[in-house]
Amino acid sequence: MGKNQHPKHLLLLILLPAILSLQSALAVDFVFNGFNSSDMLLLYSNATVESRILTLTNSTNFSIGRALYKSKIPAKAPNSSYVYPFSTSFIFSIAPYKNTLPGHGMVFIFTPVAGIKGTSSSQHLGLFNFTNDGIPSNHVFGVEFDVFKNEEFQDINDNHVGIDVNSLKSVEAHEAGYWPENSDFKKLKLNNGENYQVWIDYKDFFINVTMDEMFVGFTSSTGQLVESHKRHRRLAREREDMEDWELEFWPHRITYQEIEAATKSFGEENVIGVGANGKVYKGVLAGGQRLQ
Repeated sequence: MGKNQHPKHLLLLILLPAILSLQSALAVDFVFNGFNSSDMLLLYSNATVESRILTLTNSTNFSIGRALYKSKIPAKAPNSSYVYPFSTSFIFSIAPYKNTLPGHGMVFIFTPVAGIKGTSSSQHLGLFNFTNDGIPSNHVFGVEFDVFKNEEFQDINDNHVGIDVNSLKSVEAHEAGYWPENSDFKKLKLNNGENYQVWIDYKDFFINVTMDEMFVGFTSSTGQLVESHKRHRRLAREREDMEDWELEFWPHRITYQEIEAATKSFGEENVIGVGANGKVYKGVLAGGQRLQ
C-alpha cells in the first residue's frame, strides 16, 4: 500500500479489478478510473456517485453502501474447483466526519448475489448479519479493511487487513501497513483520511470457498460511529489538469515547459547519454521528482 496526502473528508477509491483465467479467451479485465452515471455499476442503499466519486456511506448512523460491477464474471474454470487468478489495485481513503468517531471499515468482495438483503450495518460492514455470518452457503470471499476491533469476530486490533471467507472472522489478518523496498514493515492508520493504494493478487489454490460466476465490488457500513466511504474512476484525459491524489498514484503527462525547466533548458551539464536519436537528459521536476 502506498500513501498520498491531503484527502477530502470522504473515502476515495480507484478501482482497477482484473479477473484472469489460464485461457486468454476467458480473461476478464475492466478498469474504473473515475465514475459517472453511465458506468456499469449496481448501487445499493446509500451508495451514490457525485463528481466522479463513488460514495458508499453518508453521515447518518447505521448507513450501508454497496457498489458492484453490473455483470457477473467467471471466477472458476467450468466443471472444476480451480479458482481463477485475479489481481486488483485501487486507491482509497477512510475519513471520519468532523466531530465523530471513526466507523467500521470496508470490504472488497466477490459475492454470488447482488443487493444488500441479509446484511447489517455496524460491525457487519454491510456484508453479513447476526444470523448468516459464517454460513458456508454464503459463497462470499472478501478482503476487509477493518478499523474497529470486534471481539465477536476475533479481530486482532482496530486497524487491520483481513481475508474473509463466508464470515467476518478472518482466516488471515495482519496489521495494516506496507514493506518499503529494502526496509522493515511500516504501520499505517487506515482511517486517518490519507489516500492509500492497495494491490491484491491471488495466484494459488488456497481459497476454500465455492465460487462460480460472481459479482465483484465493495461494501461498507457505519454504526453509531460514522465515517464516509467513496471511490473514483478515470482513464487518460485530454486535459492537463490532474487531481492532487493522481499526481502520486496515476501516470500523467509532463508538459514541454516542465521538462525544459527540469533540465535547465536542456543544459549540457544534464546530459547523461547520447543515442542515435538524440541526447538523454536528467532533470528534477518541481516538487523533487527526478526524470530522465
